[in-house]
Amino acid sequence: MLKFVKKAVVSSVLFGVVGGSALLLPACGSTQVREDRSQWAGAMEGRGALLTVEGLGCPMCAESIHVLLDGVDGVRDSHVNLETGVVTVDFEPGAKVSKAALASAVTDGGFSLRNIEPMGE
Repeated sequence: MLKFVKKAVVSSVLFGVVGGSALLLPACGSTQVREDRSQWAGAMEGRGALLTVEGLGCPMCAESIHVLLDGVDGVRDSHVNLETGVVTVDFEPGAKVSKAALASAVTDGGFSLRNIEPMGE
């Protein structure tokens, strides 16, 4: 699995370096939002998490979130439902995943994170 090594929001594109190769994903107008991340303290265990995200308007938004979350330690995969704004994040078996890292991946991509909850067993 490729890990997202470096990321930055530059004008209307998401830029990242993946394994030494540049990755550009055009954004559809999402804006960088600075939010209080203190509410996302701690780590999560189990199968995964459900993230409620605002600002997901197109398939490129879904791909951006997917790439950003794949860069979080312990994340195996993610699936975006554009209709509901719910992102399902699957964890590696036995992983402890930082809520702050999940929140940073979403908000650094220019989206608003509203909720993180553990996925039902």
